[in-house]
Amino acid sequence: MDFFARKNYKLAVQGICALQVVATGWFMVKNHPFQQVYFNSFVSHDEEYLRKNYEMDYWGVSNLQALKYVLENDARKSIMVSTIYPEIMQNNIDMMEDEDRNRLKIVHPDSCQYFITNFRFHPDDFPLKEEYSFHVLNSTVIRIYTMRAIAVQ
Repeated sequence: MDFFARKNYKLAVQGICALQVVATGWFMVKNHPFQQVYFNSFVSHDEEYLRKNYEMDYWGVSNLQALKYVLENDARKSIMVSTIYPEIMQNNIDMMEDEDRNRLKIVHPDSCQYFITNFRFHPDDFPLKEEYSFHVLNSTVIRIYTMRAIAVQ
């Protein structure tokens, strides 16, 4: 009987596949809402390695969580934000409720209160004051920088 046709081999392959599905599912649950930032165990998970060597959030999905953080922690009626990719940020703003969407304005970095980056094409830190960061696998997915003093209106 051929080795590949044996029932035990088929069960072993099915078991390995099932374990991989469970492991990926666990990663997705544990790292939600950043489950799209998956790198297998063959890639180093040393501190900031992924951010400096890979595009972790290519589509800018994490902008939504960063914007929600800003809205929850800043009571101003109008909040000026900036990023390297305003089109991607605008897509995330468009998904929000009207009340939140109307509070956020995308402006030039010179006149913003928060600068938000997912480090795409610019994996290095910015020389700004860090407000908050979201991490997956020991690397920063997205970071919010404070550009102006926060004054509650």
